[in-house]
Amino acid sequence: MKPPHDSAPAPEIKTIITPVERKAHLYKMMTLLWCFPSLGGIVILGLNGFSGPPNAAGTQGAASLRIEDLAAVGLLATHCYLAVQARRFHRLNQARQHASLTKEQATEPQTCPSTNTNSTKATAKSAAESSHSTAPYPPDR
Repeated sequence: MKPPHDSAPAPEIKTIITPVERKAHLYKMMTLLWCFPSLGGIVILGLNGFSGPPNAAGTQGAASLRIEDLAAVGLLATHCYLAVQARRFHRLNQARQHASLTKEQATEPQTCPSTNTNSTKATAKSAAESSHSTAPYPPDR
């Protein structure tokens, strides 16, 4: 018994992702997911009342900074870094795609818009029929 369809299986389409696209997606996802740790950093700074680094007249200097505040600032700085990198690679990817599109358009032959497409189709059809009649091999029996 034959399978329900006699056609050949569809060819597998492989998508090629360039390194720039891969990095753009990576930084975009990291930026989106880093919102959760950043929210924690904002809560830490909001609850503890971040006072900033002490002034030069302070006697304790950097020792007066709390480790929680430093961790919260580090989380927010990392989020900013990821956002800047995501934006950078997104723009780089757009410029690369735009350059490849303009390169493809420059290599395509220019056609006249007034060309009659019906006569072109008829010429191609007659050329295909004539190639079948002059095949170098005899027809199968």
